Amino acid sequence: MTARRWAWALAAVTASGVAAQLVLLVLAGVPLLSAEALNRTFPFVPVAALVGAVVGALVVGRHPRHRIGWLLCIGQAGTAVGLAAQALGAGVLAHGLDAPAVVGHLALWAGALFGASYALALLGGLLLLAPDGRLPSRRWRPVVWFLAASYGLTVIAVLLTPPSRIELDGPGDLGQLATILGVTGDLGITLALPAGAAALAVRLRRARDAERRQLRWIAGAAVFLAVAVVVTVGVNIARGGDTAELWYAEILLYLGYLAVPAATGIAVLRYRLYDIDVIIGSAVRLGVMAAFVTAGYVAVVVVIGTLLGGAAVGSSLLAFVLVALAFQPLRRRVDQLADRVVHGTRAAPYDSLAEFTRRLAGAPSDPRLLGLVAQGCAQVAGAARVVVTVAVPGAVDLTETWPDGPGVAPGMSIPVRHQGEVLGEIGLAMTPGRQLTSSQRRLLEEFAGQAGLAFRNIALTAALQAKAAALHRYREELTASRRRLVHAANTERDRVAAAIRREVVGHLEPLPARLGRLASRVLDDPVDVAHRLQQQEELTTRSIETLRTITGGVLPPLLARRGLAAALESSVGQSTAVVVGDGIGERRFSTGVEIAAYFCCIEAVRGMAPGAELTLDAVDDRLHVVVRGHRSGEDDSELRLVDRVEALGGQVVVSGAPGGPSEVRAAIPVASAHTAASPSEPKTDLLM
Repeated sequence: MTARRWAWALAAVTASGVAAQLVLLVLAGVPLLSAEALNRTFPFVPVAALVGAVVGALVVGRHPRHRIGWLLCIGQAGTAVGLAAQALGAGVLAHGLDAPAVVGHLALWAGALFGASYALALLGGLLLLAPDGRLPSRRWRPVVWFLAASYGLTVIAVLLTPPSRIELDGPGDLGQLATILGVTGDLGITLALPAGAAALAVRLRRARDAERRQLRWIAGAAVFLAVAVVVTVGVNIARGGDTAELWYAEILLYLGYLAVPAATGIAVLRYRLYDIDVIIGSAVRLGVMAAFVTAGYVAVVVVIGTLLGGAAVGSSLLAFVLVALAFQPLRRRVDQLADRVVHGTRAAPYDSLAEFTRRLAGAPSDPRLLGLVAQGCAQVAGAARVVVTVAVPGAVDLTETWPDGPGVAPGMSIPVRHQGEVLGEIGLAMTPGRQLTSSQRRLLEEFAGQAGLAFRNIALTAALQAKAAALHRYREELTASRRRLVHAANTERDRVAAAIRREVVGHLEPLPARLGRLASRVLDDPVDVAHRLQQQEELTTRSIETLRTITGGVLPPLLARRGLAAALESSVGQSTAVVVGDGIGERRFSTGVEIAAYFCCIEAVRGMAPGAELTLDAVDDRLHVVVRGHRSGEDDSELRLVDRVEALGGQVVVSGAPGGPSEVRAAIPVASAHTAASPSEPKTDLLM
């Protein structure tokens, strides 16, 4: 048998004991609203026992090893048994119930074991252990031992007393030892109750936030009970034991006894103490039903007994049936009351959600609305965590979570649609033990349908913002690329101009003056003039070769005549190993592709130290260029080759660090490739 079943079995024992007391009082002819019924602790202690047993069973159902739950279950079960035993003894000995007198004495003797001392001792333990089932510190252990020893003394006193000496109005001649033990035990229990209240006060002073709010209810009830006990004992002592007119003190004591389980239940309901509000709604329904049926049953029995002049068993059964049937029309109201008690404003979610969706439909498309949606759904469904997601076309989805921070992943989701299109979802992570009811699911689906338009507006706004941000990035990239291209063109032009001035112009500029001087001497010394003319011819030839070398770095004529592989072998073949794949061969490519590939290779090789390797190949309509070697240092050649290749829709990947092994890979689309031109028909558009 599981702990939960044991707990509910004890709660059933408590309910049976309370019901037995009520029936015995009615059968004995005791008016339920009389001083005699009050003297039998009716109705305050029975109600307190029933409430405490239900709360204890709920606690054990969620936390099987929680001491508070077991203390409530065991304590209230014993209290209910004691109440029923005392009612039986009083009915037999004082009101003539058809049973032997020995049964009445035995019932009173059993009632003394589970009487006020038993209930108050267990209440003292509850005050010491609340709310987490542990003592505030080890220094409180002597209080627990003192409380247990005090109740043990009362038990010994009862066990030493023969049942025949137990009278209706109290113990008779118990003997000196039993009397001393009983009085000492009762006094010890009385002193332990204020100590329990002090333990709660210590916890309250140390507690923070939700735990502090929980303990306020229990601590207030404990203080009230302690004051009630002290007042009752004090008045009793002051009047010399005359309790005939102390009904107000009894009511004060019973109210204090009822306050502790009631305050514990309020803490559970209002602040989720022990996290058992998952099933507390059912307990509220059961309690209201029990109270209604009990009150109705008693009222109908009184009416029928008055009309028929007796309280027959048939009239009692008829009364019970009538009350049960009368309860059915009130069931919906009871459900609403239970939801209102447990869930607060969530008990009437339709009104709040209707107002919220009206505001949502007319609200601007602000992503902050997703947080409101998550919070509203969490309040309606009682979920531990809600994640709202909006699908944004062409961008990252928008997500809002309530409450913020990490938590359990959603275990279920409600799609949000608008005009048949799924725009997002509402994910819910329920608290352990709670499930989404069918009515809550329908409500959330209706809410999701109402929120569809807002989700669409949020998604469109986010997509437009993402598009605008992307366009802004593209514009910045294009502007930066244009600056780099202009800078590269200016740099290349300055480099060529400087090289021409240094290597060509410096040699050719004095040539006219030299030729003029030679012309004036040609008749006087033709041999010397011929020799000097030969020197000038060699100088001019070297200058032309130098000019060709310089301009070849811009765009060599060999690229137009023989293609990419030949041009690269001529330009970088001395410092770099050029490997041409089978996909190249005599194949020629479009002008733009060959120019881009040529300058990509030149820029990549220029950034490498001598001894690099250049590989060319064409695979799947793409021209692949791979340059491997050691990078010579930091430069901007990488950006220049990226601009050229990406302008044709290609890709460039550069790996490695400056000063170490590096690799440049480029892939250029060659969809416009064509057959090589004839050597006799050079591409004059490549010539400068």
